[in-house]
Amino acid sequence: MYEHTMASAERFGRIEGKIEGKRETAVEMLRDGMDDAQIQKYTGLSQKEIEEIRHTVKLKINCKQNRKGAVK
Repeated sequence: MYEHTMASAERFGRIEGKIEGKRETAVEMLRDGMDDAQIQKYTGLSQKEIEEIRHTVKLKINCKQNRKGAVK
């Protein structure tokens, strides 16, 4: 039982890691100005996932810009 649980947890962790890696790649591709079709082709992410990532990246950029303005 314990071995089965550990094996399942390890598989889950590997899958999560692969997904996170694809999302990180998509972030870099978006920052480099690549279009969504290319991002989908090379990462396998859906259009919806890419849009969610784009939204998150924009929020992070805006947050950093706001902090820089507050420091002045």
